Amino acid sequence: FVSINEGFFISTRRTLSERPVWIFEGSSGLGKSSLAAMSGKKVFETDSVKKLPKQIWADIVVIGNKREFSIETIKQRLPRGTRPIVVHFSE
Repeated sequence: FVSINEGFFISTRRTLSERPVWIFEGSSGLGKSSLAAMSGKKVFETDSVKKLPKQIWADIVVIGNKREFSIETIKQRLPRGTRPIVVHFSE
């Protein structure tokens, strides 16, 4: 049994109405996977699959460079109620 007292939580102006999903994209060797792994969040790496699942239930999606999956394709696979935030890695 678990109980949560929502009265302890205060909504701020920065509160997102939808669950954020960060999409990491950029060249290889810039730390996308390393940073995602250190986040403690659920991570999906596109290089781990040949074909994308129908829905991607992750907090961070790392677009690798082995296959060509577009940002728009990734966004279409996210469940309702999510807010995609694209993070571009570059030197």
